[in-house]
Amino acid sequence: MSNAEYLQHKILAHREKLKRESDELKAQRAAFEIGAPLLFKHLAGLLDKIDGVDVTGMSAFDHHPTSKAGWLEIQILDRKARFVSADQNGQLFLEVTGLFDRKLDFWLQQGGKWVANDERSSSTITLSDDLLFTRLAALVP
Repeated sequence: MSNAEYLQHKILAHREKLKRESDELKAQRAAFEIGAPLLFKHLAGLLDKIDGVDVTGMSAFDHHPTSKAGWLEIQILDRKARFVSADQNGQLFLEVTGLFDRKLDFWLQQGGKWVANDERSSSTITLSDDLLFTRLAALVP
């Protein structure tokens, strides 16, 4: 292989890598744009009829036209848990505050699960209905 052919091969390989990464990012964003509003609707439905729990939310289109997910806020007495769509290097995730003793970032996995890496305990946390109710109950004094 000549020097010119080698250079051409490297350029083409790099372009293919960039295209693949771009396609993966677009797919991740598209999945998030569908998954986050579904999660918000599900959580609001679970909590809607519980006296003392207020659920509010907003489409992010009002502030961030690149994301339709927006945010969801759950208020119990004077405590709040917030789920906010966020962006890190083009990848979308949910930043969850007030539900745990620290902020956790939940990423949508294939299959529709929301998972956070807990660096403090070197484990993963999967968001589930049971976990949500356990953590919300912990907010009540």
